[in-house]
Amino acid sequence: RAMSDEEQQLATKLKETYKNIVNFEGVVQKSCVELTMKLSHAAPPAFLPGLYQTPMGTPLGSVPVNLTELSNSLWTIYHHNVTLLNNYYDFLITALKHTANTTQFRTGKNIVDLYKIPRRMWVYGIVGFLEVLKSIIAVFSEHEVFPCFIAYCFSIVSNLTEPALEMEGWWCEKLGDLLRMAIALYLSRFIDWKISAEYWYAVSMKTMYGHGKIYYHMCTVQQDNLDALVNIGKSVVCRDPFVPTQQYLRLVVENICTQRNILSLLELPIIDFIKIHKVLLFIHSDAGADGDLDPAHSSIHDTQLQYGTNLVTRYGLTFGCDSHGYNFFTRTSCIPSAPAKYPADQLGAPFKSDAETQRNSSDCAEKAIFWFKKGAPFAIANVNHLVGFGDPRNPFAKLFQLPEVLKERKDKKDRKRKLKQYSDDGAGFINPAPAGSNFENPFLVAAELSAADWFYCLRYVNKSVLELLLRILYHYLIGPKQAAPCHVLVWLYFLLSVSEGTKRYPAARNMFQWLFRKLFPWEALINYLNLLLGVVASTPHLAARCCHILRTYPDILRYFSEHETLPEVWKFWGTLWFDVVCAKTDYRDAEAAGVAPANLFDMPLCGTAPATSHGDNSTALTCRGLDADNDERLVRIVLLARLLADHHDYGLVRTADGFRYSEHVLHESKSDLLISSVAPDMASELFAFVRDTMFSDGRLVENFVSGISAENLADADAYGVMTAAAKDEVWFGAAAAEMAESGNSLSGADSEDMHMGQVQGLMDQETQKTFAEHGSDSTTDISGSNKLVHASNTGLHVSGLANAGTDAVEGDLGKRMDTSLTFVTLDTNTWLKHCGRIFKCVRNGAFRALIPLIVFQELRSLRKSAEATISDAATRLVMIIRELYLMREILPLRFDGTVASDINETAEFEHNSSWMSNVDLTTLNVVAEFDEISRRLLKGLHAQIGGRVPTVLSSKAAKTFRYCIIITDDRNMRLRAKTAGVTSFQSKWLFSQLEVVAGAKCID
Repeated sequence: RAMSDEEQQLATKLKETYKNIVNFEGVVQKSCVELTMKLSHAAPPAFLPGLYQTPMGTPLGSVPVNLTELSNSLWTIYHHNVTLLNNYYDFLITALKHTANTTQFRTGKNIVDLYKIPRRMWVYGIVGFLEVLKSIIAVFSEHEVFPCFIAYCFSIVSNLTEPALEMEGWWCEKLGDLLRMAIALYLSRFIDWKISAEYWYAVSMKTMYGHGKIYYHMCTVQQDNLDALVNIGKSVVCRDPFVPTQQYLRLVVENICTQRNILSLLELPIIDFIKIHKVLLFIHSDAGADGDLDPAHSSIHDTQLQYGTNLVTRYGLTFGCDSHGYNFFTRTSCIPSAPAKYPADQLGAPFKSDAETQRNSSDCAEKAIFWFKKGAPFAIANVNHLVGFGDPRNPFAKLFQLPEVLKERKDKKDRKRKLKQYSDDGAGFINPAPAGSNFENPFLVAAELSAADWFYCLRYVNKSVLELLLRILYHYLIGPKQAAPCHVLVWLYFLLSVSEGTKRYPAARNMFQWLFRKLFPWEALINYLNLLLGVVASTPHLAARCCHILRTYPDILRYFSEHETLPEVWKFWGTLWFDVVCAKTDYRDAEAAGVAPANLFDMPLCGTAPATSHGDNSTALTCRGLDADNDERLVRIVLLARLLADHHDYGLVRTADGFRYSEHVLHESKSDLLISSVAPDMASELFAFVRDTMFSDGRLVENFVSGISAENLADADAYGVMTAAAKDEVWFGAAAAEMAESGNSLSGADSEDMHMGQVQGLMDQETQKTFAEHGSDSTTDISGSNKLVHASNTGLHVSGLANAGTDAVEGDLGKRMDTSLTFVTLDTNTWLKHCGRIFKCVRNGAFRALIPLIVFQELRSLRKSAEATISDAATRLVMIIRELYLMREILPLRFDGTVASDINETAEFEHNSSWMSNVDLTTLNVVAEFDEISRRLLKGLHAQIGGRVPTVLSSKAAKTFRYCIIITDDRNMRLRAKTAGVTSFQSKWLFSQLEVVAGAKCID
């Protein structure tokens, strides 16, 4: 094809720029080599002894270093390098200039690719000089040229991340690399470099999937260590994997444990979780060579295996336990001999029940937020380790084609001759095995394995990891249902990917079906799915959504992958096991990759935006976004489970009544027909191998091989007669028809009350019974524990509440205030003036008390006051407040209005030296935030308040109820409270009200 005039002009412009590039590349490289040679022969300066010495103490060179000359040389190279970078930039901008002529743009892009300009710019223009600067560090500590060059590179590269240039992802990755390298050159800005590098790697991950080096580099700078574990797992199980040695991989995982300080006791399970993965990785790396170990080493390895087994079992049993031994998931004590957490006390029973229930509700909400947020990372990290953590001998790795990927990577490196030997790359797993090793050969691909070989590959499944993930999954399934959606979603996708993989390799079908049918907690999953199905099927707009997706998109997996709205699902894009479901590669932008909402990456892992108070419209929009987020999770889980039941042969089936398990499949599983049918002539040998490999120590048999209750079983007559469409009609048809008849709209109050009832239905029978025993306040806590805290991004259903009507309900404290629901916050002066009376009131249940941590911290500081009366009063108060906290009769709040994990929590003050100058404003903000959170939670919904006429709060009244007030005798503070929309009163009002409400109690 003849070039057009525009293309000719473009080529002419680029020709001159390219000449300059070639010229300055030579100048810069020559200057860098000369400077490096000069340094290698130089003696250390007199004031830097020992920096240039060999291990024996002899200097590397004998030529004295002229620091002025060296500095001048650095600046000369710097200016040449800057000129080179400018020419690269001009070339790229000219070639890729946005134009209406797409042919001209493609021509420019082809020229850029032909001459490899981006790669040359990175290698010759940036990395080359950075390597020289690294060698200069011993002579110049943080020389001025270091930040100048880094800043200039950052400026020029960041300009190349424009989406119009179609290289956004690649350059964002290089920005992350640049800032990561800057850590070694400019240590005083270490934290800034890490945070910035993490940001740019995150940007590159939005459009580039399956690149192990990006995931690896991301994990080295990431602040969240659980996400870092997820990323190092992804880095070795992806299309373009990172291939470290086993020693280096263990070192990376160990470093992840120390990347961030733990700020609360609630986060300690994360560190334990990462340490367990490190231990299991260390133990299992040598497991394949057991037969080659001498007796002494074999004994040591057996001891390590037993240690790993005990560690996993102990962690699995205590998963979800807090510092008091109470398990969030099982709602039991982890310490069998521990006394009852809430001892009976007839005298104080009414108030203790209320106070402890409220405290439990707050604790439960905070814990549910934590476990909800961390559910997906826990599951993804477990799955990545189950898949082998980069070990191609693992049967899951073979199913997902890891050996092919590693072999292709090795061949590509050999062809390009970038390394002299492949072993130099540190491929710890994939050294060719001796001839005749059959299925043990790591390069042996899935297509070459027989059905029996797949069972022999079970040797390379880490049983401890299998036990760990099954225990954690079981805890999520039986625990509070609002914490489990993200964790369950990961597992549904993984089950689908394994089944799709066995369709590619039918010989693997028997082994994987046997493994999952035998060990997977189907009973708990079925119970969980049926609870969610009840919510979806009886909620018109959710049922209509299911019907719409099923009728419009025959391939729902493809639809979800091209319109992704959940960040927890996006987290495992790029892994080999997800590529089986939907392969993700490199894209021009996030929308092309399949990310549906533009703000998906602005949300935290839990998938919901933080609550903000920017006016009614903002609040309403935020709530609608939360509704959509939660609805999507419920719909996604039900539809994926439906797909699993209808098209994949695990044994999960559907009936008109819900999800069930096939009796026929259960019989096959118990009789191990899948093993005996593989090779009848060698069945006994195969049985013996599987028994010795999987069940020799008994832990999997004792804990996971169990039956299924009769109510969750179904025979062929129950699920084989009706078609899938007929079942869908029974499940979703009635509610969807109701939605259509109502004109696709429900009144705000009706919709909210209906969905609130469904969310309450998620609570298991044990929890409902527990709350019912505690009366109306417990009903309040049901809404709190299920809906959690809006401000903490739980993602559970909350309807709009900005313009709710104001029912003129009256409690025993006044209009929209009641001692059973309204918390009282006191400022510092009120505590000091009335400490004894307040203690008696709170101790005897006259009202519920809150204390912002900043007030408690101020009281602690007043113990050092020069005025003796203030010092004594503050000392008594600190003791009183700690006593009330230990008795669970006062609730500490952080700056953002959330419940603190401990009364002595100081994290917010350690990084804020000026906290004492804003005590009043911060206290008002705490009260306002807590009040707003409680309204969003609808804590008073269906609660009975004790005014002149006992009233049960409707949803509209619960939205406007006053859940927190402040007591202060400072007139200025009351004026500020009025401006901030906080209800405030004087202390004399409080005590006069209590004389009427709680006159029979000892409050004076």
